[in-house]
Amino acid sequence: MPTAWDRFQQTALHGNVVLNFTSHPKGELSVFALAYREAADALVESFKQRKWYSDVDACPIVFLYRHSIELYLKAIILWGAGLVRFQSGEDINTDKMFETHRFGDLLPAVKRIFKEAGWLDNAPSGVRFGTFAEIENLILTFEQIDPKSYAFRYPIDRNGNANLPEHFHFNVIALGEEAHEMLRMLDGAVSGVYEMFQTMASIHHEVAGDRW
Repeated sequence: MPTAWDRFQQTALHGNVVLNFTSHPKGELSVFALAYREAADALVESFKQRKWYSDVDACPIVFLYRHSIELYLKAIILWGAGLVRFQSGEDINTDKMFETHRFGDLLPAVKRIFKEAGWLDNAPSGVRFGTFAEIENLILTFEQIDPKSYAFRYPIDRNGNANLPEHFHFNVIALGEEAHEMLRMLDGAVSGVYEMFQTMASIHHEVAGDRW
């Protein structure tokens, strides 16, 4: 059936993309997170090379990093909830996970998963950012100024008031360096949690099969 987007379809291969082609779109959360992270990294790199820039050029960068964090946290919860259930029998409620943008709603579950994985005081193998407390501290820095993911998308809130404090200032390059490292850690955490979940699921399946 023809759609309005047909106008963007081209015969040339370069530039064409295909989205939503897997049978498990929830499994693409970390893939989307990586895309947003890499887009933010590219913009930060552009900042480093330019002599002049507009202050508001920072807004897409912060939004992209923040959204990447959100997607990584949700990916960790998606697979980590199963891991916790297999290892401890405890249920992590994921019913309303996709209804919130607040990191404060997501971090308790992520902390529980990190504890189960043995990562509260040590980062997963192959990544470097420190303890969960250090990760949480940086994430809550974003949460403090932008709890609902609107502050860097709109200059005003629904009541017409400024979304950011007057003369709010920060160094985009410094933010990008820390965010990049922390997001690399979260990317590794998603992979680690997924692998542990798959291992536990396989063991559970084998045990259940032996019972029959």
